[in-house]
Amino acid sequence: MNPFNQFLLILAVALELSFSRSIAMNLLTFLIALLYLIHCKVAVKKYLYPLAIASFPALGTWFSFFYFSENAPLFNSFLYASRIYVFAVLGIILAATIDLEELFSYLEQVLKVPSKFIYGMMAGVHFLPMITREIKKIKQATLLRGQRVTPFSFQLIFQGVLAALRWTDELVEAMDSHGYEENQARTHYERCAFHKKDLLYPLGLLLLYNICYGIILWIGV
Repeated sequence: MNPFNQFLLILAVALELSFSRSIAMNLLTFLIALLYLIHCKVAVKKYLYPLAIASFPALGTWFSFFYFSENAPLFNSFLYASRIYVFAVLGIILAATIDLEELFSYLEQVLKVPSKFIYGMMAGVHFLPMITREIKKIKQATLLRGQRVTPFSFQLIFQGVLAALRWTDELVEAMDSHGYEENQARTHYERCAFHKKDLLYPLGLLLLYNICYGIILWIGV
């Protein structure tokens, strides 16, 4: 399945779960997504750590609905808390198993998203490792001067913003030097073709998912 179809499938499942009121469906979706991550051989720490972070809003949601919900507090607390875990694991699949550059290429060539928007997103993705390294350098430099910085330190944020502005200017110069013009048609080294039959696989999976959902509703779980 190409990244574009996989993205559409994840989006459709997430939208459907947003209107679902079935704890069993949340748990089934979470289990299927977790098995998919294991099947894709994603490193355990890449999904256990984000899921651990998701526990904080999930616990907050559980206590909020349990103590302040007027109708079915126990049901609502487990429903919305489990939904947070499902959304978290779907986001992990999107980040860990989908090639973002290929997805951006599909968005530009198939959906005709403006190239300036696509290149902006690609730049943001590629800047993330550079930002991480720059923050480490700033921390080390301040420690050598006998100063301590926190993640919310003004000095750290200000120097990080200056570095990002410098990279932005360099990126603009690089794109200009390669002949990029905003409103001109561009050629592509790899063409992304989209055929209607490509939708059969994700639509089949979505149909199977809805059949399971219907069975759960019929059973009354």
